[in-house]
Amino acid sequence: MAASSSRVAWIIAILFGAVVLIVGIVFIYIGIDNSDKLGSAIACLATLIGLGITVYSSFQARNIANPSRQRGGQASNIRQTQSGGDNSSNIQSAGDVSFGDNNQI
Repeated sequence: MAASSSRVAWIIAILFGAVVLIVGIVFIYIGIDNSDKLGSAIACLATLIGLGITVYSSFQARNIANPSRQRGGQASNIRQTQSGGDNSSNIQSAGDVSFGDNNQI
């Protein structure tokens, strides 16, 4: 398993190096002024993509932190049940809080 992940890491590193080499050759070919303009355009595009991912992630995190904002506008009922031994049970619920057998708070 370690050899497989090491091989994948090497392949990714080689591909990344090849892309950097090709971009460098293109930049040399088109000249310093056009390279500067193209580099600025690429950086602007990368920044906008990063900003979009950040905004999307913050909305996803807010929806996870506040389940009432998810689909339907209502919080999902979280329920956990544990049982074991001789008729012992532990029931936990969100919303209407209940503990044990028919004990409600």
